[in-house]
Amino acid sequence: MGMPPALALQSELTPENKRMVMAMGRGMFFAFGIITASLVLAAHDPTLAHVKWRRCFGICAPLIAILGLLAYFFLRESPVFLASTGNLADAVKGFEEMQRMNKHDGPRVKLHICADSAEVFTSSPTLWTQLRVIFGPRILPCTFALLFASIVNIVLVSGH
Repeated sequence: MGMPPALALQSELTPENKRMVMAMGRGMFFAFGIITASLVLAAHDPTLAHVKWRRCFGICAPLIAILGLLAYFFLRESPVFLASTGNLADAVKGFEEMQRMNKHDGPRVKLHICADSAEVFTSSPTLWTQLRVIFGPRILPCTFALLFASIVNIVLVSGH
């Protein structure tokens, strides 16, 4: 949920010649959500001193539910995700649909899974495996920069 998955799905499923328009649409929907929530809050309590969050959520929730249902019924699953979970037949159909939408007359899509990749798809990495990656020498500076930015954000937002 949120902007990163929307960006990934959009970049995978949108034809190349329509990606800029779709990026604009995604940004507009994101801004529309922020504006809607802000208007509900301002109409409820302009000072934001005595906001009843449950009531505001109840006002915004139907719109979110409608958009979620539309996404559920009309968005396709990412072919990359389908391939990574071993659902090769549906992944191939998704990639072929992308070829058709991009007007690409290339060879027929064929996917092959290596023998070792089956283990990756059936087991999730352990916490220690993930921590070794996050705190590994390759991305350790980035990890510390993000930790620092997160702490600064918490301090600034909470005012402590």
